[in-house]
Amino acid sequence: MEIVPPTRKCNIDKAKKFRKPKMIKLTDFVYPTIKEDFQSICGIAVSPSASYPVNIKLEESADREFYSIEIKYTGVEIRASDNANSAYAILTLIQIISQWQDEWHYTSVEDFPAYKTRAFMIDMGRSIFPVELIKRIIRIMFRLKMNTLHLHLFDDELCGIRFDEFDFGQENPHSITIAELKEIIDYAKKYYVDIIPEIEAWAHVGSIGYYVPKLIGGAGVYNGAAFIICNQTFELISRLAEQLVEIMPADSILHFGLDEANWYLGDDLPESFTPADMVNRYYDILSELNVKYGKQIKFALWADHKEKKLPANLINRKDFIVEPWQYWIANSDDIDRKLREYKDLGVSLLAGAGQSMAQFRGSYFATRYWSQKGEKCDNLIGIDTTMWGWNDIENKFVTLFAGGYFSWFPNSESPLATTDDSENFDRVVFPIMSNFVSIFREDIDFDKLREERIETVFNGYYLTGKARYKPVAFTVPLANTAGGHNFIAET
Repeated sequence: MEIVPPTRKCNIDKAKKFRKPKMIKLTDFVYPTIKEDFQSICGIAVSPSASYPVNIKLEESADREFYSIEIKYTGVEIRASDNANSAYAILTLIQIISQWQDEWHYTSVEDFPAYKTRAFMIDMGRSIFPVELIKRIIRIMFRLKMNTLHLHLFDDELCGIRFDEFDFGQENPHSITIAELKEIIDYAKKYYVDIIPEIEAWAHVGSIGYYVPKLIGGAGVYNGAAFIICNQTFELISRLAEQLVEIMPADSILHFGLDEANWYLGDDLPESFTPADMVNRYYDILSELNVKYGKQIKFALWADHKEKKLPANLINRKDFIVEPWQYWIANSDDIDRKLREYKDLGVSLLAGAGQSMAQFRGSYFATRYWSQKGEKCDNLIGIDTTMWGWNDIENKFVTLFAGGYFSWFPNSESPLATTDDSENFDRVVFPIMSNFVSIFREDIDFDKLREERIETVFNGYYLTGKARYKPVAFTVPLANTAGGHNFIAET
C-alpha cells in the first residue's frame, strides 16, 4: 500500500481484522470537506449517533509537527501536534481505508514532515490563474500535505494583481484584485495553507514599469526591465507592500524578488550605495510596516545568481530568508554548492526547486535532490516547488506531486526516493500518482483544472482558444523575453 506522501511508520496487522463500520462518529471536523470525504471516498456515513468513533487528541508541541493513528475494532485514535496535523492524519486514514473492502485491519501509523515549509509557487507574472483555479490548487496542495502557496504576483510580461489606486494589472483581463487576494488568504487558512505573496522590487518589473517609465533604468539580465534604485522606487514598493501587509496574517512571509537585475543607481543616492544597502532599505520598509500593523512578517528574497553580497547585519536574523534555486538535476553540483555555502553562512534558507519554463512536461529530480540533501542543512526551513511560466497543472502534475512527496519524507524506502533512471522513475511514479489522483478526484480533477484556468498560457501568450499565439496583454511583447534564454545554464 503506497500512501502519499509516504509515512514514517505504517504497520498493518493482517491477522487482526474486523468488519468495516457502516457509520463513524467524528469528534472534530478539522477541514471543510471531511464529512464528504468519508462518504464519497470511503463509502462511510458520518453521524453523531454512530458507535464507531474517530477521536482526535491534540498534544501541542512547539518543537515539532507530528501525528499518529491507531485503528482498532473499538475505534480510531488520532494524536497530533496541532489541527493541521490532525487533518493530515485524516488524509492518511482515508488513503488507507479507501483501499480496503469489507474488512479493516488493526493498524498503527506514526508520521511527521521533514520540513516546516512545504511550498508550491505559481507564476502569475507569466501565466493566468483565476481565483477558482487558485482555490483548487490550495485544495490539491492540502491533499499532498503542503502548507504554503507562493504567489509570484507580477513579472516583466504580466501583472497578475490589481493594486488599489494604481493602474498596474488593468491591462491583464485575468488579474486578481487585492480584495480577491484577501479572499484567497482566508480560504487557504481553512486548509492550513499560508500564502507568500511576491513583489518584484528590482528587476522583472516590465509589466508595472510601463506605467512608471521614469523609474526604469534599463533592461534586466534577461531583457525585461529593472528599476532605477532611488527614493521614488523605494516609495512605490513601500506602497505596494503596504497593501499586502495589511491583509496578510501576522506571522507570514513577504517575498521581494531581487534577482536577475542590472544596477541602475539614482542620482538621489550616494555613489557608495550598494545592492546590499538596497536589501537593507527594503528590509527596513517591511519592518516599519510591521510596526504600523502590529505584525511579524518575514522578509524573503531570491539568492541572486550573480552572487551579490547579502547584508551582514541581516544574515543571522530569523526573519530574513534567502531562496537559492536550481531546477536541473544536471546541475546537482550547484545545489550541493549552494547548500554548503549557505549552511556555513547560517542564513535561513528556502530551497527553490520545481521546474523552469523549459521543462515542458514537469520535473521531479531536482526537487528530490534538494529535499534529500537539504535534510543535512539545519538552516533550511523548507522546499519551494516552483512552476515557472505555465498554468497547465494537469499536464505537469508530476512537478506538484513530487513537491508534496519529497518535502514531507525525502528519504523514504519507496523506489521514488532511489530510482535515478528517468524512464524507470516514470514507470514507478505514475501508477502511484494516478492512484492518489483517483482517491482525491473531487479536487484533483484534471477536467476542472482545464476549465478553471480558462486557457493555457505560457510566458504571457495564449496557447489555446480563439486568441491562440496572441499575448494576454500588451506588456508581454514589450518585455522582449520570448527567446534566446539558456535555462539549463542558470546558476
